[in-house]
Amino acid sequence: LNLWYVNPTNDAFTSAIRLTGSSGSDIALNGRATKEPGEPLHGLNEGGHSIWYSWKAPANGTLHVSTQGSDFDTLLGLYAGDSVTNLTTIISNDDTFPGSLYSVVNASVKKDGVYYVAVDGFGGQSGTIKLAFNFTPTDDFFNLSITAPLGGSVTPASGAYLANTNLVLVAMPDMDYEFVKWTGSVSSTANPLNLTLSSPMTLTAQ
Repeated sequence: LNLWYVNPTNDAFTSAIRLTGSSGSDIALNGRATKEPGEPLHGLNEGGHSIWYSWKAPANGTLHVSTQGSDFDTLLGLYAGDSVTNLTTIISNDDTFPGSLYSVVNASVKKDGVYYVAVDGFGGQSGTIKLAFNFTPTDDFFNLSITAPLGGSVTPASGAYLANTNLVLVAMPDMDYEFVKWTGSVSSTANPLNLTLSSPMTLTAQ
Protein backbone atom coordinates (compact mmCIF):
# COMPACT_ATOMS: atom_id res chain seq x y z
CA LEU A 1 0.00 0.00 0.00
CA ASN A 2 1.46 3.37 -1.05
CA LEU A 3 0.10 6.60 0.43
CA TRP A 4 0.81 10.14 -0.82
CA TYR A 5 0.55 13.10 1.58
CA VAL A 6 0.69 16.60 0.06
CA ASN A 7 0.13 18.32 3.40
CA PRO A 8 1.67 15.89 5.89
CA THR A 9 -0.84 14.76 8.49
CA ASN A 10 2.08 13.33 10.47
CA ASP A 11 3.99 16.59 11.00
CA ALA A 12 3.69 16.30 14.80
CA PHE A 13 4.92 13.41 16.94
CA THR A 14 1.43 13.00 18.40
CA SER A 15 0.04 12.60 14.88
CA ALA A 16 2.50 9.89 13.82
CA ILE A 17 1.10 7.66 11.07
CA ARG A 18 0.94 4.05 12.20
CA LEU A 19 2.78 1.55 10.04
CA THR A 20 1.32 -1.95 10.20
CA GLY A 21 2.46 -5.42 9.30
CA SER A 22 5.96 -6.82 8.80
CA SER A 23 6.79 -4.73 5.75
CA GLY A 24 5.43 -1.82 3.76
CA SER A 25 6.16 1.55 2.19
CA ASP A 26 4.92 5.11 2.22
CA ILE A 27 5.35 8.20 0.04
CA ALA A 28 5.05 11.70 1.48
CA LEU A 29 6.01 15.33 0.89
CA ASN A 30 7.65 17.09 3.84
CA GLY A 31 8.00 20.61 2.42
CA ARG A 32 5.30 22.01 4.70
CA ALA A 33 6.29 19.98 7.75
CA THR A 34 7.93 21.67 10.71
CA LYS A 35 10.18 20.72 13.58
CA GLU A 36 8.81 20.71 17.13
CA PRO A 37 10.47 22.31 20.18
CA GLY A 38 12.58 19.72 21.98
CA GLU A 39 12.67 17.34 19.01
CA PRO A 40 15.88 15.26 18.70
CA LEU A 41 18.53 15.94 16.08
CA HIS A 42 17.86 13.16 13.60
CA GLY A 43 21.16 11.92 12.18
CA LEU A 44 22.89 14.55 14.39
CA ASN A 45 21.69 17.30 12.05
CA GLU A 46 19.34 20.23 12.70
CA GLY A 47 16.95 19.28 9.86
CA GLY A 48 13.78 21.36 9.82
CA HIS A 49 10.96 19.47 8.07
CA SER A 50 10.35 16.27 10.03
CA ILE A 51 7.46 13.84 9.76
CA TRP A 52 6.67 10.93 12.07
CA TYR A 53 5.59 7.28 11.90
CA SER A 54 4.92 4.69 14.58
CA TRP A 55 5.18 0.91 14.47
CA LYS A 56 4.51 -1.85 17.02
CA ALA A 57 6.73 -4.92 16.97
CA PRO A 58 4.75 -8.17 16.63
CA ALA A 59 7.69 -10.19 18.02
CA ASN A 60 11.35 -9.90 18.92
CA GLY A 61 13.43 -9.25 15.84
CA THR A 62 15.12 -6.71 13.59
CA LEU A 63 13.51 -3.66 12.01
CA HIS A 64 15.01 -2.30 8.79
CA VAL A 65 13.94 1.19 7.64
CA SER A 66 15.17 2.98 4.50
CA THR A 67 14.56 6.22 2.63
CA GLN A 68 16.20 4.97 -0.57
CA GLY A 69 14.51 6.53 -3.61
CA SER A 70 13.76 9.86 -1.91
CA ASP A 71 14.69 12.86 -4.08
CA PHE A 72 16.69 14.80 -1.47
CA ASP A 73 19.26 14.23 1.29
CA THR A 74 17.28 12.61 4.10
CA LEU A 75 17.76 12.11 7.82
CA LEU A 76 16.29 9.12 9.65
CA GLY A 77 15.82 8.36 13.34
CA LEU A 78 14.30 5.49 15.33
CA TYR A 79 13.08 6.21 18.85
CA ALA A 80 11.20 4.88 21.85
CA GLY A 81 9.28 7.09 24.26
CA ASP A 82 5.95 8.72 25.01
CA SER A 83 6.49 12.32 23.89
CA VAL A 84 8.69 14.28 21.51
CA THR A 85 10.69 15.67 24.47
CA ASN A 86 11.03 12.27 26.19
CA LEU A 87 12.53 10.03 23.54
CA THR A 88 15.33 7.49 23.72
CA THR A 89 17.38 7.40 20.53
CA ILE A 90 17.73 3.81 19.37
CA ILE A 91 19.61 4.65 16.19
CA SER A 92 19.76 7.50 13.68
CA ASN A 93 21.44 8.00 10.32
CA ASP A 94 22.24 10.70 7.78
CA ASP A 95 23.79 8.93 4.78
CA THR A 96 24.00 5.14 4.77
CA PHE A 97 27.38 5.58 3.06
CA PRO A 98 29.20 8.78 1.98
CA GLY A 99 27.42 10.43 -0.93
CA SER A 100 24.39 8.11 -0.84
CA LEU A 101 21.98 10.89 0.31
CA TYR A 102 19.48 8.30 1.57
CA SER A 103 19.30 6.91 5.10
CA VAL A 104 19.06 3.39 6.53
CA VAL A 105 18.63 2.14 10.09
CA ASN A 106 18.65 -1.42 11.41
CA ALA A 107 17.74 -2.09 15.01
CA SER A 108 16.74 -4.90 17.31
CA VAL A 109 13.17 -4.51 18.57
CA LYS A 110 11.23 -6.25 21.31
CA LYS A 111 7.78 -7.80 21.11
CA ASP A 112 4.96 -5.28 21.71
CA GLY A 113 7.42 -2.39 21.81
CA VAL A 114 6.16 0.81 20.15
CA TYR A 115 8.78 2.55 18.02
CA TYR A 116 8.76 5.93 16.33
CA VAL A 117 10.41 6.76 13.01
CA ALA A 118 11.28 10.35 12.11
CA VAL A 119 12.23 11.44 8.58
CA ASP A 120 13.75 14.87 7.98
CA GLY A 121 15.99 16.64 5.46
CA PHE A 122 19.66 17.45 5.90
CA GLY A 123 20.06 21.15 6.63
CA GLY A 124 16.32 21.72 6.19
CA GLN A 125 15.99 20.10 2.75
CA SER A 126 12.61 18.79 1.63
CA GLY A 127 10.97 16.92 -1.22
CA THR A 128 9.44 13.53 -1.90
CA ILE A 129 10.09 10.93 0.77
CA LYS A 130 10.02 7.24 -0.03
CA LEU A 131 9.98 5.23 3.17
CA ALA A 132 10.21 1.45 3.28
CA PHE A 133 10.37 -0.89 6.26
CA ASN A 134 10.85 -4.60 6.80
CA PHE A 135 10.74 -6.70 9.97
CA THR A 136 12.55 -10.01 10.52
CA PRO A 137 11.56 -11.98 13.65
CA THR A 138 14.12 -13.68 15.89
CA ASP A 139 14.64 -14.46 19.56
CA ASP A 140 18.44 -14.17 19.82
CA PHE A 141 19.54 -10.94 21.53
CA PHE A 142 22.74 -9.78 23.25
CA ASN A 143 23.15 -6.86 25.62
CA LEU A 144 25.56 -4.03 24.83
CA SER A 145 26.50 -1.91 27.83
CA ILE A 146 28.27 1.36 27.05
CA THR A 147 29.81 3.72 29.60
CA ALA A 148 29.88 7.21 28.16
CA PRO A 149 33.13 9.15 28.66
CA LEU A 150 33.62 12.12 30.92
CA GLY A 151 33.37 15.04 28.55
CA GLY A 152 31.52 13.39 25.72
CA SER A 153 28.82 11.01 24.54
CA VAL A 154 28.44 7.76 22.59
CA THR A 155 25.94 6.61 19.98
CA PRO A 156 24.12 4.28 19.66
CA ALA A 157 22.96 3.75 23.22
CA SER A 158 23.24 0.71 25.46
CA GLY A 159 20.55 -1.88 24.90
CA ALA A 160 19.56 -5.33 23.68
CA TYR A 161 20.53 -5.96 20.07
CA LEU A 162 19.92 -8.84 17.71
CA ALA A 163 22.73 -11.40 17.71
CA ASN A 164 25.37 -10.61 15.08
CA THR A 165 24.03 -7.09 14.55
CA ASN A 166 26.61 -4.84 12.91
CA LEU A 167 26.93 -1.61 14.88
CA VAL A 168 28.93 1.55 14.27
CA LEU A 169 29.84 3.13 17.62
CA VAL A 170 30.78 6.81 17.60
CA ALA A 171 32.40 8.60 20.54
CA MET A 172 31.76 12.36 20.37
CA PRO A 173 34.06 14.43 22.62
CA ASP A 174 32.90 17.73 24.05
CA MET A 175 34.89 20.90 23.46
CA ASP A 176 38.40 20.69 24.99
CA TYR A 177 38.26 16.87 25.11
CA GLU A 178 39.53 14.26 22.69
CA PHE A 179 38.78 10.57 22.25
CA VAL A 180 41.58 8.19 23.30
CA LYS A 181 40.38 4.59 23.03
CA TRP A 182 37.74 1.96 23.72
CA THR A 183 38.25 -0.46 26.59
CA GLY A 184 36.31 -3.45 27.90
CA SER A 185 35.19 -6.27 25.64
CA VAL A 186 37.07 -4.59 22.79
CA SER A 187 40.29 -2.59 22.94
CA SER A 188 40.63 -0.19 20.01
CA THR A 189 41.55 3.36 19.07
CA ALA A 190 39.18 3.34 16.08
CA ASN A 191 36.44 5.97 16.09
CA PRO A 192 33.94 5.17 14.63
CA LEU A 193 34.25 1.55 15.77
CA ASN A 194 32.67 -1.16 13.64
CA LEU A 195 31.38 -3.90 15.92
CA THR A 196 29.60 -7.22 15.35
CA LEU A 197 27.64 -8.12 18.46
CA SER A 198 28.28 -11.87 18.68
CA SER A 199 28.06 -12.01 22.49
CA PRO A 200 27.15 -9.72 25.41
CA MET A 201 29.63 -6.82 25.48
CA THR A 202 30.66 -4.00 27.79
CA LEU A 203 32.53 -1.01 26.41
CA THR A 204 33.89 2.20 27.86
CA ALA A 205 34.89 5.22 25.78
CA GLN A 206 37.87 7.09 27.20
